[in-house]
Amino acid sequence: DIQLRLPLIVRYNVLSVETAPEQYSHFDNEKGMVELNGTALYGPEVSYLNHSGAPNLSRMSIGDVMFFVSNRNISSGEELCFSYIEHELLCESEEKRTAILDMDFKDYDDNNEETANKKQKVATKKSKIRTGPMIDAMVQNEIMSMPAHVRLNDIHDLLNNPEPEQFQCDKYTLHSLHAITLDQLGRSSKALPEWQACIEFAEKNFPSIDENTMNLHVQAALCAKFALKMDIAKIHAKKAVEMHDKLWGGGRDRFLKRYKDDFCKSLRPISKKHMTLDVQELFA
Repeated sequence: DIQLRLPLIVRYNVLSVETAPEQYSHFDNEKGMVELNGTALYGPEVSYLNHSGAPNLSRMSIGDVMFFVSNRNISSGEELCFSYIEHELLCESEEKRTAILDMDFKDYDDNNEETANKKQKVATKKSKIRTGPMIDAMVQNEIMSMPAHVRLNDIHDLLNNPEPEQFQCDKYTLHSLHAITLDQLGRSSKALPEWQACIEFAEKNFPSIDENTMNLHVQAALCAKFALKMDIAKIHAKKAVEMHDKLWGGGRDRFLKRYKDDFCKSLRPISKKHMTLDVQELFA
């Protein structure tokens, strides 16, 4: 009966669609890509790809066009998998990942063949833990709506007094909000270690080639340039461009084209002309 099957088909096959979601200009009302957000039901080929806590594919979108890119070297005969959840959640416990997935299998830590087969079995118990990070989009918006000096104190308190049920990625999110706030206040020398803490988390927990890690390197490069630490800025800029080329191709020209709106949305007290010169010096 199609009336019974259709909701299940949608539940197990629908995917979110975002264009350039890693960029800070993504939700900008004037220049962002938020209008290219949505969910979509694709053909059976996408459904053949299983979830993995250590994915070898990353999922990308441009409008309603979806494609998959390898994020590391893949051996002959190795199954192609991508993560059904955001990469920043992959470091969480299997109980938390299973609760977030809300699917009929358990996301085991062990990736050997025996436990891979167990993934296909229906999970018998529903987890009673939180089904998502504490610092979710709503909380982030609430924090960022505060005046910068007030926000700084609240972020500091949250970082130093974590809740027992807090996710590991909550700390990563707070470090990024801390970095943005310090940059907005012109304290780039203090913001840089926060960006570097985010990069350290990303390099430890994300796939080796990841669009969010790439964007963190972009912001760390601009932050370091503003703080007059040019050697550090060039290291992060080089990593950002190299990672972008592996994911998107097209060299520096495509990188500059994709990040044009993000460069216009400066997170630092700097003129547009000065930002253009910084971008040219670092990335062009």
